[in-house]
Amino acid sequence: RQRAFDDPRKSMCFTFHGDAAIAGQGVVQESLMMSQLPAYTTHGTVHLIVNNQLGFTATAREYRSSRYSSDVGRVVYSPVLHVNGDDITAVHHACRIATEFRFAFGRDVIIDLIGYRRRGHNEVDEPS
Repeated sequence: RQRAFDDPRKSMCFTFHGDAAIAGQGVVQESLMMSQLPAYTTHGTVHLIVNNQLGFTATAREYRSSRYSSDVGRVVYSPVLHVNGDDITAVHHACRIATEFRFAFGRDVIIDLIGYRRRGHNEVDEPS
């Protein structure tokens, strides 16, 4: 049936999110809440939030009531690693810690990769 998922060392779920998307999409909250149920477990997921501090159509005040977009993970007590996206060594270190945590404890972990958009405001702007 689910033999590959019975041993958390054989596979790993790694998901990418935008900062506005993780706070605004209901499927994220649903999957986090269900992740603790035996029938739906993935034995932990590493969530990477690409946080450019700009929502696609809204500011942070308009799409979430918490300080960080990663606060959605607090519901299931997921550890959050905030890391500077411009420091590649720190990003590598955070990814390694998150992966080791996931393999050791079989629980979700969140990496909040904080950066900024150098050229343009959002996905439809032309870089100049």
